Parts: sequence; structure tokens; C-alpha cells
Amino acid sequence: MRIQLVSAAEHTSVVQWPLTAPLDDWQIDGMHSVMGLHRHVVRMVETGEITYVVKELPDDLAEREFRLLRTLAELGLPTAEVVGVVTERDRDDDERGHAEGLLITRHIDYSLPYRVVLSGRNLQIPYLGQRVLDALAGLLVRLHLAGVYW
Repeated sequence: MRIQLVSAAEHTSVVQWPLTAPLDDWQIDGMHSVMGLHRHVVRMVETGEITYVVKELPDDLAEREFRLLRTLAELGLPTAEVVGVVTERDRDDDERGHAEGLLITRHIDYSLPYRVVLSGRNLQIPYLGQRVLDALAGLLVRLHLAGVYW
């Protein structure tokens, strides 16, 4: 198993988690499901003052997302704070032949899934749709000006 933590001294609790077990099987204090639809297994873990989001996905995707989030942060762009990535876990490969890694980020306080924000479900915020579109346009401009293209 390979663990890469951005700041190991700040996130000591991570190494005590059952990192070799499938995320679906974890039974640890402070763990919750994450609201919304997800392509991969995603869980929230609350430990003291820090809340983490853990996502299980193929090793190569976990590594790529880890590097991308670090690069965006280095460029001063708004992004989730990456905590670490766990790859080469001691378990059998899944049915597609890819090992499943873990991407660990710090939860952004008061964040909501895009699906909830865009649907406006149970939200009473004036001009919500217009504000979300303005924010997304602003984010795309910031990314473009920083040299991020797709």
C-alpha cells in the first residue's frame, strides 16, 4: 500500500483508518454517507475539528485527481483541499482489473452537491439560478486565465 499525505503531521488520524478494506465496508466513528449521486463510493469522516471526504476510485484516477487538486491549489485557484491519496492497496483488483485507490480531501464547510444547488430543491435563495451561473462562469474564466484548458 502506498500513502501520500500532503501534511502528515496535520492528518495523523488518516493512517488509523482501515485503508486496505473496501470503503463500503468501513465501520469507523464519525463516518457518514455523502448526499447526492456518485459514480464512485464516497464517504464523509468527521474527526475532531476536521471533516474529510474519502472517495474510492481506480488508482490511476485517484493519482490524477490528487495531482490536479494540488496543481490548482498551487495556482491559487479555488479547489477542495487535498489531504492525500492511497494507492496499491492490499486487496484484489476489481472486476475491471484496476486496483481501487482512495482520494482524501478536506470537506468544504457549507458545500452542497451541484445537483441540489441547480435543482433549487428545498433552497429559498433569491435569484439562485442566476447566481450559480455567474459563479460558474467566473470560475471558468479564472481557470482559463490560469492556463487550464480542456
